Amino acid sequence: MWFYTDKITLCSDVSSAEWYSTGLKSSSWEPPSQRPKIASWVPDVFESYARILHPVNDNSTGKTGSPFMTWKSVAEKNGKAVHPLVQFECIDGIARAPGKVEPWTDNPREGTLESEHLHALMDELAKFTRPEELCWFGLWEGWGGMTPGSAAYFGRGGAKRMSDEAAATAKLQAQYAAAPRVKTRTRNYILFSGDLGGADAFVETRDNQSMSIWWPDSRSWFVATEVDFRSTYVGGSEEFVTAILENPVLEALRVDASDRVDVQSDTINC
Repeated sequence: MWFYTDKITLCSDVSSAEWYSTGLKSSSWEPPSQRPKIASWVPDVFESYARILHPVNDNSTGKTGSPFMTWKSVAEKNGKAVHPLVQFECIDGIARAPGKVEPWTDNPREGTLESEHLHALMDELAKFTRPEELCWFGLWEGWGGMTPGSAAYFGRGGAKRMSDEAAATAKLQAQYAAAPRVKTRTRNYILFSGDLGGADAFVETRDNQSMSIWWPDSRSWFVATEVDFRSTYVGGSEEFVTAILENPVLEALRVDASDRVDVQSDTINC
């Protein structure tokens, strides 16, 4: 069943997220100085910030070992540079080689962290989260399967299983449709609560989707993975951000809340 989990609880009250929805910086496409910034997704209240680059899926024929490449390796191959405002469209080399299909053409993934990298992030977050601390998880309302009529079951099992799955899915989708939203200027989110382990509630399922926004009750850190971005942004203490930057699994860069996030912000490579 799409977006079913028993690891976290659907919230009937979103007042715990009011600080977030009211604390984001407004943005617009014109003039350029007002274009979206990190603070349009992560509140500008933290000591330090980091940007986690979503891994590049390496589809090279005969490739063994890790299925991922770093942005740095792609950039070096194409004579480009990785820096805090880097945009993948500016380093992938596709435009520089017309007709040549690179193994990373369709990647990195937008709007979600790969499981390995999500769990690496969770490991670091656990060091800065009380064991019993309640965490809040926002999931964008527009993912396919969350709203009535947006997904159906086409697996094995015959007509009865299809019917049972459809009925259960419709019931869950009705609950999501009725749930209050965390509303921002750009996105609406369905809110869940649970312990930190709930961050992967929809990752090891057919949905394969990480949370869009999440934070602990203490608001000591914040994670945002915008639907259309190939990066995840985090805010927290200097110690926390340093841990993210030093994690061997994550390719991360130190950034500032005022940094732009649009493609045209990469004036070094584009």
